[in-house]
Amino acid sequence: CIRDRLGPDSQVIEYTLSGKQIQSWKLKGHCDGLTADVAKDRLIATVNEDGNSSLYVIHPSAAPDKQVTHYSYSENPLPSGGGTDSIAFWHGLMLISASSPNPAPANVPAVYVVHLDKARGVADVSPFFSDMGQALVLNSNSPDQGKLVTLGLTDPDSSEVVPDGFGSLSGDFVLDSQGDEEQIYV
Repeated sequence: CIRDRLGPDSQVIEYTLSGKQIQSWKLKGHCDGLTADVAKDRLIATVNEDGNSSLYVIHPSAAPDKQVTHYSYSENPLPSGGGTDSIAFWHGLMLISASSPNPAPANVPAVYVVHLDKARGVADVSPFFSDMGQALVLNSNSPDQGKLVTLGLTDPDSSEVVPDGFGSLSGDFVLDSQGDEEQIYV
């Protein structure tokens, strides 16, 4: 995502491996989260991560007038009081981090499960886990290792699925709560 220099909007640009621009798509709002949904040959982009957030689906191989679809969230404002950010696909679920919770923490979603309703142009959100959820401490250098603690997340941000080759964490969904300097694995 590239933010337009003269305004609040963004562009997603497709390049060849040699750096030649192939096509681009304009999105209304500040794009922060962007990921590929390889299984459905599409890109998902979230805009306005601090509030008044929504998302776009881009189908690069569709006819030009059918490539970009805008979705509003089913709840506005979102239950977290902030916006949305990073997107990951895990076990058939679209998971989107609930960025900039307000107030934080407040026992609101840290991550949403999102289902797209194209007919209504709505992205239905439901909580995946809360910013005040319980977690088992994995850090071997922590005095709380092996104990259940309350998260108290204030900055849910980036997420991903852990690639193969990382032992027991391979295939887990991971959320980075940047300001809290924590990683949460599911």
